[in-house]
Amino acid sequence: QTLARSRRTMKRHPTTSNIDGNGNSNRNEIKRVRNDDGGESESDRHHSLALESILLNSIPTHIGNFGDGDGNCTSNTVDNSRNGDSASYNAQIMIEFFENTWQRLPTIYKKRQNLQSMVVGIAGDDKTCTQCPLQPALSMGWDGIASMLEKSRITFPSTNPCHDNNNNYDDNNDQINDNDSHLRPLFLQNQTPIQSNEVESLYSFNPFAAYIDGCSIIQNHADYFSAPLAELCIDLQKSFPHVYCNTYLTPPNSSTVRAHADDRDVFVVQIKGRKKWKVYRKVPVAYPYSHEQVGKNGIVVPPSVMTASSSSSSSISSSLPSSSPTPSPILMEMILEEGDVLYMPRGYVHEASTTDCNNQPSFHATIAIMTSDWSLSKTISEMTRKCLDDRPKYRMAVDLAIGTDGRKENRSNRNNYVIQDSSTIQDSVQIAKDKLKNELEIIFKQMREYINVETISLELGRKYDFHNYQAECMRKKFLYTHEGSDRQNGEVTSADLSSAVVVVGPNAARVVSMSTRIRASTPKERESIRISSSYHNGTRGLTVREDASEALLSIAAHMKENLESVFVVSELRNIITENGAAGDEKTICTICDFTLCSFVKCCVDLGVMSIVP
Repeated sequence: QTLARSRRTMKRHPTTSNIDGNGNSNRNEIKRVRNDDGGESESDRHHSLALESILLNSIPTHIGNFGDGDGNCTSNTVDNSRNGDSASYNAQIMIEFFENTWQRLPTIYKKRQNLQSMVVGIAGDDKTCTQCPLQPALSMGWDGIASMLEKSRITFPSTNPCHDNNNNYDDNNDQINDNDSHLRPLFLQNQTPIQSNEVESLYSFNPFAAYIDGCSIIQNHADYFSAPLAELCIDLQKSFPHVYCNTYLTPPNSSTVRAHADDRDVFVVQIKGRKKWKVYRKVPVAYPYSHEQVGKNGIVVPPSVMTASSSSSSSISSSLPSSSPTPSPILMEMILEEGDVLYMPRGYVHEASTTDCNNQPSFHATIAIMTSDWSLSKTISEMTRKCLDDRPKYRMAVDLAIGTDGRKENRSNRNNYVIQDSSTIQDSVQIAKDKLKNELEIIFKQMREYINVETISLELGRKYDFHNYQAECMRKKFLYTHEGSDRQNGEVTSADLSSAVVVVGPNAARVVSMSTRIRASTPKERESIRISSSYHNGTRGLTVREDASEALLSIAAHMKENLESVFVVSELRNIITENGAAGDEKTICTICDFTLCSFVKCCVDLGVMSIVP
């Protein structure tokens, strides 16, 4: 159903370049078609409702207003409250974002109200309402997050495939191959990636086992595995040429990655828990490309970023206001709560952690907009190279006389005959330069004919269409072909449990949710489990992070002592409270809902616990 809506959306709001007979392009225009009542028809929308809801149903906080010392945003916010739900007012807010904020200013959008429903395009009354596409993502819950990780885990079994860079996307190919292995979740501990062979030996690629051991989980292209995130990306593509989604799951009092800058603009959507963010004032590379991302791929963050002063700011950050003659190196420091959104242009160095977040974990979605791939510089460079490479003579090396004339090291290394015949050398160099000058005149003339507004629009349109088509194929391959993928927010139905003949083992573990009823397994059930199918030759059980180990062990011990009792996953924290040995408040706080769900999934997988149908 989502795929069908995506295709209808592409037909209604095409993402291809629409060039008319006069060569005019209408790509990405925010069009508003009025209905008879002066409002706008939802079917005629050419912009993202999710983006509109972020801008209109939140309180944006701009540069200079960040931080009260406790990670909270302070006053001087801009009031974007609606005045009569005016369509013209909505359009003005969108225009202001793209003119003043887009690719320029980091901005926090603090959630103002529930986004469950909002008025769409009707000036002055409430005749038409629809669900905001952002709401299903914000309502995923821990069960929806677990469902997404389960889909990814099912897609990539416990093997370590070879990596191949030859990516082929076939609309009719629903088979998983080695080319897709880059979509496997990434596991990190103490801001350090865990190598694939270690992940296999330690956790058998089980993200739930890794999480309770203190690992952070990154799921790249999460919109391939989550229907709510896919819907959000599809909606945002009405305002942006192409978007995709990565998700970050971070345990309490932890951090996923070190300070770094990205080569893309992002919307950080806080879905569960809390996370503390720091964005630094100095931009070390303005609008970086992939090979210029500091903090990644061995490129260190310049120390001046962490000690920035007004004299060391980049061309971007130097234009940002500051009330102090010697501004702090930190431009923004805040805690994102559930429903908050942070917009960050590419190039800003940032870091985030769950430290000082009341022992809460964090799950956020990063909506990535690959602006570095759409720059004018890169587009013209690619078009120029393509044009020249189509002509074999431009693939040849330039005349060897070009670039070597006048260099001392070349003159000193020439033989006596060449040195004595210097006039001949100068003549040959001048001939080569004149020839190159004529070639350049021809090339520039060809470039003027080949590169213009229309051809750039077509080139970018082809690029956008390829990425959107690729995403559609991948969602079809991974998301829409999975059984039960049409369930909302990853919920497990009662039919799943009532029909569960197998109540222990990997298949049973996949349907565990916060509402699942469980009990201690029987000896017969434990005997039926071949641990080698889920954990490395049965030689490893579970490794649990130190702050949660005592509490989780007390749960397992209590269930073992009460073999006939049935428990609900969401209520297991009560066992910790009742157990004096592990019942201190700090310990209880560190046992978040996702820790409980992950622990039970692993125990059912191992045969320690059983599902009660």
